[in-house]
Order: sequence, then structure tokens, then C-alpha cells
Amino acid sequence: MTQSEINNISDRVVKKVVSGRIRDALALLRNTTESQMLWEITDEINRIEQSYAYMLQYLTDGSADPSRDEMYTAIVSGIYGILDRLTRRLRLPEEPTLYFSSLRVSQMRKPSLTAMLDQWQNAYATAVAAGAENGDTRERRELERLETNIFRVLWTDMPFEAADAVVLRALDPATPQRIKSLLVTGLTLGLMEYFDAARLDALIEIYTTGVSAITDEGDERVNAYDLTSMALTGILLTLFKYRKRPLPGTTRRRLDALRTVPRWQNDLRLAFLELIRTRYTERINRTMQEEIIPGMMKMRTQIIDNISKGDLDPADPTANPEWEEILAKSNIADKLRELTELQQEGADVFMSTFSHLKSFPFFTEISNWFIPFEAGRTDVAKSPLPDTLARFVERLPVLCSSDKYSFFLSLSMVPKEQQELMLTQFKSQSGQLMEEMTTALDAGTPDDLRRRTLSGYMRNLYRFYNLFRRKGEFYNPFSEGVNLLEVSALDYAFGDAELLRVVAELFFRYEYWQDAAHAFDRLDKVAGPDGPVFQKLGYACERLGDVEKALEYYHQAEIFTPDSKWLLSRIASVYSAQGELAQAADYYDRLSKLDPESVEYALRSGFILLRQHLYDEAIKQFYKAEYLDSKGTRAWRPLAWTLFLARRFDDSQKYYDRILNQAPTATDLLNAGHLRMARGQYKDAIARYTEALSLKHGNTESLLADIKNDTEALKVAGVEPRTIAMVTDALLYSLKK
Repeated sequence: MTQSEINNISDRVVKKVVSGRIRDALALLRNTTESQMLWEITDEINRIEQSYAYMLQYLTDGSADPSRDEMYTAIVSGIYGILDRLTRRLRLPEEPTLYFSSLRVSQMRKPSLTAMLDQWQNAYATAVAAGAENGDTRERRELERLETNIFRVLWTDMPFEAADAVVLRALDPATPQRIKSLLVTGLTLGLMEYFDAARLDALIEIYTTGVSAITDEGDERVNAYDLTSMALTGILLTLFKYRKRPLPGTTRRRLDALRTVPRWQNDLRLAFLELIRTRYTERINRTMQEEIIPGMMKMRTQIIDNISKGDLDPADPTANPEWEEILAKSNIADKLRELTELQQEGADVFMSTFSHLKSFPFFTEISNWFIPFEAGRTDVAKSPLPDTLARFVERLPVLCSSDKYSFFLSLSMVPKEQQELMLTQFKSQSGQLMEEMTTALDAGTPDDLRRRTLSGYMRNLYRFYNLFRRKGEFYNPFSEGVNLLEVSALDYAFGDAELLRVVAELFFRYEYWQDAAHAFDRLDKVAGPDGPVFQKLGYACERLGDVEKALEYYHQAEIFTPDSKWLLSRIASVYSAQGELAQAADYYDRLSKLDPESVEYALRSGFILLRQHLYDEAIKQFYKAEYLDSKGTRAWRPLAWTLFLARRFDDSQKYYDRILNQAPTATDLLNAGHLRMARGQYKDAIARYTEALSLKHGNTESLLADIKNDTEALKVAGVEPRTIAMVTDALLYSLKK
């Protein structure tokens, strides 16, 4: 069966289930399994259908059945489970993806997770006894080979057996962090392929067990945070991916039991905020690639040009202000400042830096994206760089493990001469640097440590799903934009107004308007009416293009803050955009009374009156703006144009003369030509149009289109359509001379 046919069957079954056509969904599944002779799956379909038939019988008999909803949910959940098993079986024989290739190899070997972990533990004990657990040794290479195989089995083997869960629970607390990381990540990546309740239950148990074991003792606390952070991330990504399907009853009960875990609510808050920040990584990366880096290159060229001209002396300290001036004019300084602020908030600003350093052979193996950086790993130990540098990188608090490997491996590729220079500088400062790294790692509140471990693991995942060479074969959980408010299984957790407010504000800060509106709407229902919440709901809706909803929320906010200039300005702007000019004028009038010295409000009032063809009133507002802005020229252009429309040609001419004596635009020259035409000065009008054409780079068609578009305005100023046509023809004849 082709991939297209498999996808078609899957889509049809899901549509049947969503629309409540359970009988049709079961029939479609049975037809497929029988045609493919998958009799064991057919038997499971028959069992579910029998349960469904019993439920329908009770329903039609009118019998009370308090467990009906729970049974229906179990049936729907069972159908999804069958669909997963079926599509997986159908894709297994020929699917060329890495997942199915690994699964085929795994099924040929038929490994037992228990046996594999026993083999690893024996090899680990032997390596430790021989003092060969770290470094480029045969024992360490064997350990890494076994760890990779264990990860691949956990990733692809389904369903997750109860015996496997027992093995994970029995792991020695002293087991190296890298194997724990691979075990938890294997469970998570497998869930990103297919839902498996046993895997999700295992992650929940790892989290709850790990949380109960956390103490306040240094590294032990950090390691426990690492493990529970990975499990927590896996739980939340799984719940988000499968948010539209019901969960099995046992899993729902396990999730409900998390309410009693003292750290759960706080951990959920921290994890949700980190997921939102991780989502923002793509925008930061785009800013770096499209604005910061090109801007820096352009600025570099400008500095070099100035040096060559003798304008800047790099050896002269007094030249620094000029360099800073170039930076300020380029707007790069503002962008860098913004990125610094985002980094301080916890945003990932390193994705762009390290995205080009994932081509090392090290990153061809999936499991290597998730192992903690270790100075004793073979890929690190083989490097010519000293162990002290590796241990320094190991303790860098600002980089995730994936980026640490990128950083170290790239240093290994630096030419020997540069390496020696770099190492000389490092050796002279290594003691102080290591002390600073240790302090940074140990510093912070429990929330700071938890946030750091969550952030590091999520960045590893984000880099894998976005940078792995075969990323197109994987469902990317970050591509949708994780919003846990959409997960019904976590509804109980978001009845907390404080948590909702923090989440909503972060969505708003990062300009995820749909999610911000959703979050603020939930907050409104939980916390009750609140002026700032209504303001932000209105603004989010406005940015989404729902101006009617925006006005509704703005007016609700107006009850709380009737004199908010920002709010009144937004309402006026929305009314203006909708063409409801009288209402817009009322709000600009209120704004002018609140701030009678505002140039901006006078100008906006003038523009609204101009659109209403109330020229005399508009002229008064523009004159007011000119008076208030005595050193500026912002009112000149609207004044000149409105005076022209009001047929006050002499006054209009005064302002156009001022405009043309400065740096006129093509539009200024066009409008000055219109004024000359209205005054019957056709030769001068043609001269102005010709000057406008030169600023349009000789684009005659564009100029003619502008004149045509202004026909109604010219008619208001008293110019006959025939005159417009004749002057236009005269212009065209003059251009041929």
C-alpha cells in the first residue's frame, strides 16, 4: 500500500471519529485490516465494536449508564490506538525514513531493553574498574555504541512494555546522566511518532519520582532537575501533539494525580514559559540572518571606507564616538539592545550562531543531539585541545549541550597556530574562568536552576527538529507553536489567574496575537473584568484584523479608563479605518481636549475632517498643528492640499512654495502642478509634472496614473475633466521634444 493510500485511510478514519460516525470508522478499519490480512488487529476492532454495540443497546433500552461517557471516550481512544498500530504496520515494510529503517533493524535483532541495559551496566562496571570509562578508549567506545542502540530501541519499539517500565524504575541513582537523558528522550521522540499510553505513563512516573527525590544539595539537585525537566518537556509536548484525541482513562488519572505533587503547578508554569520563549527562537534567528548580520557587514564596509578616506583613525581613541555614531545610524544598536534584553529574559539568541556548526559527523547520529556535554566523550577526548578547555566548555551555563559540542568541535578545526594563541590566553585565565563557571552553575534560586535545565533541554530538541540533516522526516512539535491552553487535560491547571496573566503577557510581548487573545480571554473569565486586560484583548483582536471585536473590548476598557489617551487613540484609529469618520472625529476631539498641546491629535483631527470634506474645519486643525509645531513642517503638506481643495489658491501657493524650496518629493511636485493647473497656469503645471517625472525615474505611466487618480480632487478644485485631458496631452507632447 502506498504512503498516499495510507494517509487517505488515516484521514478518513479521523474524520469519521470526529463527526461521531464510530460505526463507519470501525468498518473502514476492518476493511483495511482484512484486505491486508492483519487478523490480530481485526480481532481488536471486533472487541471494540462489541463494546460499542453493548453501549448502544443500553442507550436504546433507556437504561441508566453512569459510565457511558467514560466508555465512549475509551472506545474513541481505542480506535485511535488501532489506527496508529495499523498505519505503523502498513508503513513498516518499505518506508525509507530513518525511523522505519531503524525499526526494521531493531526487529531483526529483537532486542530486550532489560538485556540491553544489563549489558550496558556490565560494560560500565568493567570500564570503571579499568579506569577507562572516560576518554578515547575501547571501553568508552563500546559504552557509547550500546547507549546509541538503547536509544534507538526506546525510540522505535512499541508498545512500551510493563517490563521495560520496571527496568527504568530500577535504574541505579548513580547511573550517568547521559544514559538517563537518552532513555527519557527515546520515550519522547517515540511519542512524537506514535501515541503510546505506556510511554506517556512512564514519563509521568519518571517526573513524579524524580521530583520527590530532589534535595537542596548542589549537583544532586541539578541532576535531578535535568532528569525531571526532560520528562516534563516530553509530557507537555505529547499532550499538545495529541490534544485533539481523548486520553485513556489510566493516563487521565495519572495526569490528575499530578495536582497533588507540590512542585507541579510551578514546574508547569516554568515549562510553559520556556516553550513560548523557544517558539520565539525562529524570529530571533530571522532577525540575525536578515537584519543584524547584513547590517554589521554593511557597517564594516562603511568603517573601512572611512578609514581609507582618512575620516577615522582606528589607532586614535578619540575616533570611538564616530564609530558609535555609525552604529547608531545603522539601527543595529537598537536591534542588538533588543536581543540583549530578550536574552536576559531567557530567549534563545544562539540558534543563529550555532546553526552552521551542525555538519560535523557527530551530528549524523540522532542520540548525539541529546547527550550532555562530557569532557570524557570519545569525540571530545580525540581532540588536540586540552582537557581543561573541555571541562570549561562542560560548565558553560549559557549553552545547551548540542551547542557545546558544536563549539568544541569547531575549536578543534581551528588552525594550529591560532589554537596555540587561543590556548595560551585560556591557560592564563583558566583558573578564574573555571571558578566563575562553577559559581554561575551553582548560583540562583531553585526556579532559576529549573528554568536553566528546561531551557537547555528544549533548545537541544529545537535544534534537532530544525537542523538535523533529515529533519523533513520528523513531526516538528515546535512548528505549530505550543500553546498548552489548548490541552483540555490541563484545563484544571489554568484556573489560576496569576499563571494565566504571566502566559498571556508573554504571548502579547512576543506578538503571538491569536494565542494572546485566547489567554487574555481565559484570564477575563477567571479573574473578572479588568481594564488593562480588555485593552490588550482589543489590541490583539485589532492586530488579527477583527476590528469589530477590537472595538467591543476597547469600549469595555473605556469604562475603566475613560481618559486613557492610548485607548482613545486606538478607538479613533479603528473607527477611521472602518470609515466611521464621525465617530473617529468625536474621539479625536476628546483627545485634543485631554491634550490641547498635542500636534499629533490636531493633525489626525484635520485628516478626519479632510476625509469628510469639511475643508474649513480641517484647515483650522492644520493651522493649529502648525502653530503648536512651530519649528516643524509636518502641517505644511496637509495644509497646502486642503487649501487647494478649498480653492484658496493663494494660501495654498504659499505653502507649496515653502515645500518646493526644501526637498520636495514627486508627490509634492505633482500636487504643485495640480495647483498651477487650477490657477490656469498650464505651462507652469507642465513644468512641475516634468520635475515630478524626473523623480520617478522617467516612469511616464506612473505619472499619468497619478494624475488620473487625482481627477476627483482636481474637479473639487474647479478643474474641468477636458482641461485635465488637454494638459495631460500637452505634457506628453512636451516630453517628445
